[in-house]
Amino acid sequence: VALVVSTNVDGLHCKSGLEESRLAELHGNCFLETCSKCGARYVRDFDVTTRRGAEAGVTDIHMTGRKCEAVGCDGALRDNIIHFKENLPQAEIEKAMEHAIQADLALVLGTSMRVSPACELPGMMKGKDGKLVICNLQKTPYDHKAHLRIHGDTSAVLEALVAAMQL
Repeated sequence: VALVVSTNVDGLHCKSGLEESRLAELHGNCFLETCSKCGARYVRDFDVTTRRGAEAGVTDIHMTGRKCEAVGCDGALRDNIIHFKENLPQAEIEKAMEHAIQADLALVLGTSMRVSPACELPGMMKGKDGKLVICNLQKTPYDHKAHLRIHGDTSAVLEALVAAMQL
């Protein structure tokens, strides 16, 4: 797997041990804070969007109220959750698009494929000749484009795949 693109904000991909360079979190990570001054990043063991510091103001919904811990910096820390009508992080979407263009296989797991631009990424594969596999309980608007469509629980399908591959 060259890259995992996620629209979930639960941070499970980070917790799995997946290297940051192999992950694009398009909608953010609820365990991550970033310094608005120096860019330092802090991965927390709590949801930073629900555990705001005493200094959190109401003027910016992203401010967590905590301060940067880097030497010589007192920048305000912000969550990185993308709310409706906010722009996606440019670096993350560019990483996802670059990998999609180079991919020869896209595994689309557990998503309705209704939120743009994430749902458009599989269509960018290698000269549009890449293979698309969709595993989801419900139908998606892209089912007709899939080379393999699995109507099932993603966890169960992946567990069976790992067992079959003896991984």
